[in-house]
Amino acid sequence: MTVKIDQPFGIGDILFISPLVRLFSLQYDKIVWPVIDKYIWIKDYIQIPNVTFIKQSESVVFDSTIPFKDSLSYVHDAVDCMESKYKLLDADLNIWRQMYFDRNYKKENELRELLDIKPNDEFIFINNNFAEDKYNYKIDISVNTDLRIIKQNYIDGFTLLDWCGVLEQANEIHTVSTALFYIIEFLKLDNLHLYPRKPFDKDLSPIKSLLVNSNWICHE
Repeated sequence: MTVKIDQPFGIGDILFISPLVRLFSLQYDKIVWPVIDKYIWIKDYIQIPNVTFIKQSESVVFDSTIPFKDSLSYVHDAVDCMESKYKLLDADLNIWRQMYFDRNYKKENELRELLDIKPNDEFIFINNNFAEDKYNYKIDISVNTDLRIIKQNYIDGFTLLDWCGVLEQANEIHTVSTALFYIIEFLKLDNLHLYPRKPFDKDLSPIKSLLVNSNWICHE
């Protein structure tokens, strides 16, 4: 039996359900996970036995589908859309914190060099981008500081996960609620500020269940 993971986007959703897929994969010989073609690089960072990432444009016949991206349509008692992805399989939401991915330290160092970040530099990191870069969605994040400000941008040749080294060195992080939230949680960082994706989200309710006992300062 070939099982399809129906969660082709975005990177945050893929990271978030990867621990659940990792457990789920133990039950099947073959799981195929189509992702948006531009995200196929994720296969170099997340490697799960019995799971193969493919481009969404590839044609594959599936025997069964796990509809993670439409989970809210099947689960009606979830606090938010992220919790519903775990409730879809009756799984403990806390499993998501077992998320991990392989880091490309060579690319991380190259990115720091490109941004002219020296080992002892202090700076504030700001990410006000969300969704795919083609939409150019942004929110306004203003920080009153004398430190250098480094903003996350889409840079050819680097993935979002290659920003880990920059994130680890930052004195303070300000980010809109997007995939970086999961990456930062994985890195176990502090001095964190989180902002909703306005005007699409009026607050942080889409990830409300994930903020319980968190150390994020939420700006709603």
